[in-house]
Amino acid sequence: MTGRTRTEAKNKLKTAIAAGQNGLVTDNPYLHEWLDYWLKHIAKPSLEPGTWNAYRSQVNNINDTLGRVRLEDLRPEHIEKLHRNLNRAPATVLKAHRVLSRALKVAEQRGKISRNPATLVDAPSIRQHEVTPLTADDARSILRVAEGRRNAPRWTVALSLGLRQGEALGLRWDDIDLDAGTLTVRHALKRSFDGKGSVLGEPKTKRSKRTILMPRSLQQAMRRHRTEQGQERLRYGPNWTGDPRGDFVFTTPKGTAVSHQPDYAEWKKILDLAGVSSARLHDARHTAATLMMVQGVPARVVMEILGHSTIQLTMNTYSHVVPELSEAAAEAMDRALRGQG
Repeated sequence: MTGRTRTEAKNKLKTAIAAGQNGLVTDNPYLHEWLDYWLKHIAKPSLEPGTWNAYRSQVNNINDTLGRVRLEDLRPEHIEKLHRNLNRAPATVLKAHRVLSRALKVAEQRGKISRNPATLVDAPSIRQHEVTPLTADDARSILRVAEGRRNAPRWTVALSLGLRQGEALGLRWDDIDLDAGTLTVRHALKRSFDGKGSVLGEPKTKRSKRTILMPRSLQQAMRRHRTEQGQERLRYGPNWTGDPRGDFVFTTPKGTAVSHQPDYAEWKKILDLAGVSSARLHDARHTAATLMMVQGVPARVVMEILGHSTIQLTMNTYSHVVPELSEAAAEAMDRALRGQG
């Protein structure tokens, strides 16, 4: 720490030490200091645990290359070097670029830098992920295999209603009205910030909170599942500890909520037993939406069932179904105009 006099230098050092102890960032910090501060104090309060952990991973990647560069010294050429050093798929480079740009935007807003250098570097472009739903035959095979296995309705919920993984795992019996035949998404089970457990939080968006009418087959399956779960609770006796967060619909043998990784492992096992080629768990959601649209369910209704924020998101995501729907519409109009329908 330097100054015009020894006293001034000592005072600057004291200020820097005090700032660090109070969670503040000194003038012209190293990039890794600013990124760590931004991640912990600015980004974390507004992010879901899964997103925050992804950000933390990207910050580590950025710090490996640029962490020892002073914030004010950061130039577009440094960011281009980061892109080269990552040397991975464009999607990975893009994620790191976006995280760095967001952190630098805040630094610019707070007057720590005069301009965000990330805005002067082109981020890599990537093609939108193409939706790959399972076929109706695949879906039926999966449900046949799942029948009789633990938490069997879990997979009917995925393939008929398209619930996200966290939404399905976060279902509690208070969310199921067996008389009305409805399922209400109020919460989502999410990974904790340390990645070692789970927390029950809000769904992805405001529109994600929704009440859905269950197909009759799912209503019946849920009734059987509740009866079986009650019998299991009696068999386990004191070993059924339950979950302090509520009575979950899909549980472990001890009555606690099923966590993400075991749930995914069960999905992969069922796919293997059903002879279905490898698919992401999220593809079950795409399958539900595609099958609904092919069966003629209006896009607006599909949007409400999936909990999409806009109709545009629904139509853009499932644009692959549009040609098939257009053909069906043309045939229907032909029948109508010929007086055949």
